Amino acid sequence: ITHYLLTRDLPKAYFLCKFLTEFDKGHYDHFVLFGSICKSLGKKAEACSSYQKAIEICKRDQNWNKRKKPSDPSIGEIITSIEKEMRALIARLLTYNALELRLRSSHLNKSQASELMLHSIHAFSLSSIVQSQKLGF
Repeated sequence: ITHYLLTRDLPKAYFLCKFLTEFDKGHYDHFVLFGSICKSLGKKAEACSSYQKAIEICKRDQNWNKRKKPSDPSIGEIITSIEKEMRALIARLLTYNALELRLRSSHLNKSQASELMLHSIHAFSLSSIVQSQKLGF
């Protein structure tokens, strides 16, 4: 995966990392990497889903802070970092959708306007998931 990232062959990195996350579901860092690759490819919803999975894995790891080296971040710091990345991604997605809606609203038929609204609602739903996770719901 690293080779393809270094050579900027993101489709191959995506393919391999997706396989890795399906094969080994227990390491949060695989899902963070996959989320980053998805984000770079414009697959924002898939990136958010991958980041969410990474957070879930981190929250289940009761022994991280006991095993970590003094130089390693705590599990809370890791979760905060992933949540920050998700919030930034969702904010960009919401901003993009709002701008797209404004620019295209005068040129859309009813079906197209409805589809664009559904995309905006989906982005808002992703934002709500992040917020509820942050608040512990």
